[in-house]
Amino acid sequence: MTGHQIRATRSAAAAAIALTAIGLAGCSQLPASDNASACIPTDRFAVERAGEGSGPVITDNGIATFTIDIRDDKGQLVAENQAVRTDPNTGEPAPIPLAGLTPGLSEMLRCSQAGQTISADIPNSEFYSDAAIASGQVAADGEQHLTVHVSKVYHSAASGRIAPQRNGIPAVVNAPDGGHGVTMPKEPAPTDRRVAETISGFGETVQQNDLVVVQMSAYTWGTGEVLFSSWSNVSEAMVLPAAPGQVYTLGDALIDRRIGSQIVVVVPAATLEKETGAGRQPFGYGDAVVFVVDLLGKV
Repeated sequence: MTGHQIRATRSAAAAAIALTAIGLAGCSQLPASDNASACIPTDRFAVERAGEGSGPVITDNGIATFTIDIRDDKGQLVAENQAVRTDPNTGEPAPIPLAGLTPGLSEMLRCSQAGQTISADIPNSEFYSDAAIASGQVAADGEQHLTVHVSKVYHSAASGRIAPQRNGIPAVVNAPDGGHGVTMPKEPAPTDRRVAETISGFGETVQQNDLVVVQMSAYTWGTGEVLFSSWSNVSEAMVLPAAPGQVYTLGDALIDRRIGSQIVVVVPAATLEKETGAGRQPFGYGDAVVFVVDLLGKV
């Protein structure tokens, strides 16, 4: 192959890559929660649903706010309008990941929507912990009748229009079931703060001082090492305040964004050093940190 042919082949390949990137920009990102028709409810229990649901559905990696009524197998009321997790400041029910629930409760809630009431009889072994059963607090062969009132369901991941790739901003790949992967630009760690919207959501606009439920990952710029990922933290949902100066300057980046968006925030090492305070090891170990944040909904 001649030099001219090599250059022509490279030019054609570059053009094809550019056209692919242009084609992706403007396409939509649709997480599992937003595809209600594809959600498959559990077949392990007889689940009854009441009420007209709306919005996203609860998926395996979804987040929802709800309360629960519990009756034992004798019909005795054990708990009424009980939240699994409450906001420590308000005492109101707080959003919780489905993956943080007991197997029976998470199974019965799958594919539910806000506004619905879900009922099912769940074996004790699927609802209570092994420790509770081993201690004799509850019978291993009993069951509970659960009635769950779903008040809110959040997007399971960013949902919206994919934005064009920007120079100097890491490229983000989104897994089908939620979670991120990033590719860093081939350049030294920036000393300036950079913000880009990689997915533009279609939901309501975040106002200053709103509390936003998010999924977030953090990576070092130099090596791409994962420093933190809320996708693997199943105990509680992550909530960020949309306010200046909050959480490594992420709070500023949330203001005026629409729910469903995904943003990338590159925070330089000097800013991280100030936020961690004197005498404390900075988050990122002296490197710039890349935050990828999915805006799932307001609290």
